[in-house]
Amino acid sequence: MALEAHEGAPYLALLRGLLSVARPSSLFPDAAKLRDWLGLLGRPLPRGARLVFLVHPGAGFPARSTLSRLLRLQFVARDFFTTQRLRPDPTAREFSQALAAASLPPISSLEARLVSRARGADRFVLVYDRLDALTGCPVRFTLWLDQHRGKLLTLKRGDLAAASTRLVREVAFACEDTAELALTELRALDGLTVTEVVRGQLGPLVTPLLPAPPRAAADAKALRGVLPGEGAVGVLSLALERAGESVTADSAQDPWTPLDTSEEVAAERASLGIHVSLERRLVCSPALEPALRALIAATNRRVLLRST
Repeated sequence: MALEAHEGAPYLALLRGLLSVARPSSLFPDAAKLRDWLGLLGRPLPRGARLVFLVHPGAGFPARSTLSRLLRLQFVARDFFTTQRLRPDPTAREFSQALAAASLPPISSLEARLVSRARGADRFVLVYDRLDALTGCPVRFTLWLDQHRGKLLTLKRGDLAAASTRLVREVAFACEDTAELALTELRALDGLTVTEVVRGQLGPLVTPLLPAPPRAAADAKALRGVLPGEGAVGVLSLALERAGESVTADSAQDPWTPLDTSEEVAAERASLGIHVSLERRLVCSPALEPALRALIAATNRRVLLRST
C-alpha cells in the first residue's frame, strides 16, 4: 500500500501522537528516533515534490524500504554539510537540513556495555534494535550475559564494549523470534552465560486510516474489532516478553500471544533455570477507550490501557 505524504498526514500525526503518549521504557525501541522518522515523511521535498512511502500492512508502521531510503539520503546530506563545514539546523524548513540533523532509527544495530566485573566473569548488557522484516514492527532485544573467557566482547573505553563479528552474527540470528528462543540459542555459545533476554515490540498500530491486512495476526484482528468504520483514531500495542533467571514464574498476561506451557517446554525451562512472562500495554485515541476497556475485561488479563 503506497501513501503520498499529504494523504498520509493524518496517519503520521496519529502514530506520532500515540508514540508520544506511550512513553516506552528503555526496553523498547527509541520512540524519539521513530518520531523523527515519521516527521521526515511528512515534510515536502524540494520543488514541492512529495515523498511516497509504503506502510507494512501488518504492523501499521512505514516499511523498511522507506527507512533504508531515508538513511541513504541522510548519508549524502550529512556528507554535503561536512564538506561545506556547515551545521544542519533541525528547525529549518529545508528538507535536506532536517534530514541531516535527524536522529533516525537503525535498520538493525547492536550496542554493548560493561555492567560489572567479578572474579572469573564480566557482566555485560547488549541492546539489539531491529525494524523486523517479518512483523514490520520496531523491536528491541535486551540481553544480560556473563563472559567467562574468550573475546566475544572486548572493552573499548569506559564501560562501552565491542561485540565480535561472530557475536553480532549470532545475536542477529538468535533474535529473529521470541526472547525465550534467543536465550536458548545463545546459551550454546562457548564462554558466555546468557541469564536474561527481554524483547520489547512497538506495534501493531490498528486504525481505520489503514486497510486491514488479508491475514492479520490475532492481536490486530481483536483490536480492529473495536474500531469505527473511519476516522483518525487508532490503538498502538506495546508487547513485552521476558525470559530469564530473574523471572519468578511463567506468566501470560498478553491476551493475544500464547505461552507454551506444555510439560516438555516446562521441563526445558526448569533445566535452564528460567521462566517466561508476557505482557502488553495499549495506547489509544480517547474515543476508543470504552470499547477497549470492555475488550480487555473480556480477556481476563491485566493489560494497561492509556489514551491520548
